[in-house]
Amino acid sequence: MTHPYRIVARILRATLRVDSTLCPPWPRALGAFGLVALLVVLFGGCGDNFDPKSKVNKLRILAIKAENPRLSAGEFTTFEALVVTADDGPVDLLWEFCPFTGGAEGRFPCVYPEGTPQELITMLQGHSETFAFAYVPELQALVDLFCEQQAQLASELPPGIPLPNCDQGYPARVRLTATEVETGAVVEAVKTLQLVPSSGGVQDNANPAVVQLVPGEDAPEFATKGEAFPLRCELDPTSLESFVRVDQTEVRKEELLISWFVRNGKLEKDLTFYSEDEDLTKEPQENKVTPSESGVTTVWCVVRDGRGGTDWTHLDVVSN
Repeated sequence: MTHPYRIVARILRATLRVDSTLCPPWPRALGAFGLVALLVVLFGGCGDNFDPKSKVNKLRILAIKAENPRLSAGEFTTFEALVVTADDGPVDLLWEFCPFTGGAEGRFPCVYPEGTPQELITMLQGHSETFAFAYVPELQALVDLFCEQQAQLASELPPGIPLPNCDQGYPARVRLTATEVETGAVVEAVKTLQLVPSSGGVQDNANPAVVQLVPGEDAPEFATKGEAFPLRCELDPTSLESFVRVDQTEVRKEELLISWFVRNGKLEKDLTFYSEDEDLTKEPQENKVTPSESGVTTVWCVVRDGRGGTDWTHLDVVSN
């Protein structure tokens, strides 16, 4: 039996000798991202919890998307985020893969084992609009080890710290910190990425697809301040996947939750729900926005499939 702290040590040592050929075309540093991501949720952390209010009047992270939300060994993905402010001001982004996360009182900061080289910590971070991650074979071997031993590990961890269920892959997490340049305001969010063990058996998952956000039927050419303006968030129904829940045998289609957000206006609905099974093919994609001032009112629709998949788009509504 390998203790979790020994697994940490093995991962940290391995990150410093990764062969760059294991994760082309990404640079060597991405191998380090992969090797440490295994333990992101070992001691818990936060989920994809974002402010549910639809009004955008300050710095917020509305969503984070992984290009591929479920990876097998040898695959890679890129993260991007929907970060908004009250006035579209500049924002600095810090991405991190964390071996551990701290408590809620500290906003779930990344925690590294004592003695972790600063070189490695730097390799696990990124300052850019997007963030790349490679699931290297060495990491899959450690994912396999952890999944096989999770029952025994559970008995050795402190009370109240749950272990992930590997039935749908190992849930690694990336943390994003957004800082508004002009005000210094800071917000954080976490995105989960499912890593498939070598035993397989994990169902595929891709992001749902938003085609476009457009004016609704009979919408005027321009909106008017104080008057409702119809919108339609068009979804690609072919992007809904069939899957089987872990505790069930019935094959079912994904159901999509649509979150709506607005800057300089008010929405008729904050959330809508799309399900092919219930033949809700029109109403859930429709909404109305009432501009609060003349000029530009920006609306976003963010779609989630409940399995880690996310997509979004936006529309600038011009009002007089």
